[in-house]
Amino acid sequence: MIQWEENNTAYLEAKAYVENKESLFSNLKEHQGFDLILNCETYLPKIEELASLALHQLNEGRSLVLILSPELTDHFPSEWVTVPTKTEALDFISFEQMQRDLGF
Repeated sequence: MIQWEENNTAYLEAKAYVENKESLFSNLKEHQGFDLILNCETYLPKIEELASLALHQLNEGRSLVLILSPELTDHFPSEWVTVPTKTEALDFISFEQMQRDLGF
């Protein structure tokens, strides 16, 4: 269910995460130092369903990027990163990783 991409990046479908939240969250917590892309294109989770995941990524100093259409971004807090495609999510994470490496 979790696809581990290059550069310490994980990719996960939102519906799969919500349906298997406890086991997937536990699995994600076992891995350290990864950025996460959560695809919300086919399933729009509630903020409450993602709150612990968002907090975990924040506490780890890592990115959480949601893939969803621009008209749905109002469903989430403005400080959460949303992009319309996986390519843009990977680009955003690459940029964030470069900034972390440079100490920004």
